Amino acid sequence: MKLKEICKIKHGFAFKGADIINDHVTKYILVTPGNFNIGGGFKSDKCKYYSENVEIPQDYILKENDLIITMTDLSINSDTLGYSALIPFDNNNIYLHNQRIGLVYDIDETRVIKEYLYWFMRTNEYQQKVVASQSGTAIHHTSPDRILEIDIQLPSILEQKKIVKILFDIENKIKINDEINDNLHEIIRCNYLYLIIHNEFKEIELEEIAGVTTGKRPINKLKSGEYPIIGANGIMAYTSDYNFDEDLIITGRVGTLGVVKRYYNKIWASDNALVIKTKYLNYIENYLNTIDYYSLNRGSTQPLLTQGDLKKQKVMFNEEMVSKFESENQIYVDKIRNNEEENIKLSQLRNTLLPKLM
Repeated sequence: MKLKEICKIKHGFAFKGADIINDHVTKYILVTPGNFNIGGGFKSDKCKYYSENVEIPQDYILKENDLIITMTDLSINSDTLGYSALIPFDNNNIYLHNQRIGLVYDIDETRVIKEYLYWFMRTNEYQQKVVASQSGTAIHHTSPDRILEIDIQLPSILEQKKIVKILFDIENKIKINDEINDNLHEIIRCNYLYLIIHNEFKEIELEEIAGVTTGKRPINKLKSGEYPIIGANGIMAYTSDYNFDEDLIITGRVGTLGVVKRYYNKIWASDNALVIKTKYLNYIENYLNTIDYYSLNRGSTQPLLTQGDLKKQKVMFNEEMVSKFESENQIYVDKIRNNEEENIKLSQLRNTLLPKLM
């Protein structure tokens, strides 16, 4: 049957751009296409916050486990257009439904469970149908009417429950590994702060102990290539080749500034990113998270961080103490790496099972 026979989709509210908060966190998170992973699922590592000093339309406050989809995509290949996510459980924040996001509602639960729709809307076959019916060139759009015309095959409710359990079991294991890694990162950060506070250091420029280079534009972008393309804000797409295969750090050069991420495996670092190499990776990774990147912004239409400006940043350094920090914290880094490698395998398993189960 068609999706319009079992559910409805509505656009969100046109929240004012002037009320988006860039310099501090509020309790209001404005859900945008940036909150969707490539392939679907909610992404909470880079949120937009909305002012607490304006009246919020109550009809556009999202609830835990609400099923949402992206209606707009700014990427060249429509990487996230139409994909789904579920609003996470969060006691501290309120999620706002803006106009670029669709809310799936009035679901006929006698025919389909919400979680089955969620996974169906993460399949490549479904997303390709959304992309095929899109409008726009630079900015890609879809609409509720177009999505609701897509066909879906529905097994019994019992089968649907079995299918979503398999997929959520994998997803939850990935989430647990991510939470463990967050805790390990926090341990290393606390060790870094203790080191800085309780020891004497001299001030040097970053380029004295680290190399900073710019990535390259990828030759091709794929929906499911073997190697991730890393941009200013993380994974942008995938490709069939890689330009780095070593332990390194990447941060944004153009667009998004301030996201610092460690990579251990084969990747393609794009020209939107700066690549940092050093033998003091554990120390420099934590140092890079202390920089006020927007004070270094040289862009006018969009944020820009130059190699030269990053190289000249002042670092507190004591070779003996920093080397000791590297070795003492490597056990945590190794655990983080193992969890990330397991998550890659789990993601591949999920992506292999998804079209077969659907």
